Amino acid sequence: MIRSMTGFGRAEYSENGSTIVVEIHSVNGRFFDVRMKLPRLLYEYELELRKITQEYVSRGKVSVTVNLNSMNARAEGLEMDYSLADKYIALSRDIARRYDIDDTMDTRTLMAFPDVIMSGDDTGLAEEFWARTEKVMRSALEIHRAMREKEGSAIGDDIQSRLAVINGYLGQIENRIPEVRESNRERLLKRLETLVGQDKMDEIRFSMEAALYADRLDVTEECVRFRSHNEQFAHEIAREITSGKKLLFLLQEMSREANTIGSKIMDAECAQIVVKIKEELEKMREQAENME
Repeated sequence: MIRSMTGFGRAEYSENGSTIVVEIHSVNGRFFDVRMKLPRLLYEYELELRKITQEYVSRGKVSVTVNLNSMNARAEGLEMDYSLADKYIALSRDIARRYDIDDTMDTRTLMAFPDVIMSGDDTGLAEEFWARTEKVMRSALEIHRAMREKEGSAIGDDIQSRLAVINGYLGQIENRIPEVRESNRERLLKRLETLVGQDKMDEIRFSMEAALYADRLDVTEECVRFRSHNEQFAHEIAREITSGKKLLFLLQEMSREANTIGSKIMDAECAQIVVKIKEELEKMREQAENME
């Protein structure tokens, strides 16, 4: 199964006047890199949230945002963070002056900002919200993974079709190998006749040189290796969990074989086919770079 590294997931839960919203957003990345934006009440659980995220995502840049609105959750022991409130008010006034608009900051708006209202002893409250947040987090990650699998399925279909096209191109090259070999033999013969004259040609010596010449230009071995890489590629795609890194490695090896075929074979038609193969490999590489 192929999973894209690009995806989005959102889950929300409300209870007793409090609402928890978790959003997961991810893009391409070589390694697992997660960034958290949490309310102050859940700072101590950041490590646990990172571990949960890694259960669902193994590679890519992941942004996790947890929003908590608990104004009605528990009135006892609530306190105002006046220092933070002062900053919000100052920013509001500064924006109003800069853009010559009305400053509409009021008490209700101010209290709705993150972390302005806090509990003097919020240990029990943090534990209570953590239990809910973990469930919402996993729900968001499930949605996020489902989206990545859907996109991964489309990527897999595209790559498999391109792999079939490449196999067809390889077949065309393999079918031309005998004709190319004979063409190169005739080309070598004409060159030698021009240089030494037909009467002075040593047929046995020529046959030996022609065989060595043809062997240097023969791409049968490269085509066999190329097909082997293609089979490994197809096998990796069909696995329960597909590795984007391994596919990129195989594509690199396939590109190497294509370059060797293009440099060895002296045939205009085959050279054009090699160019088409490289174009397909490049499109496959772009797709594989988005795989987890």
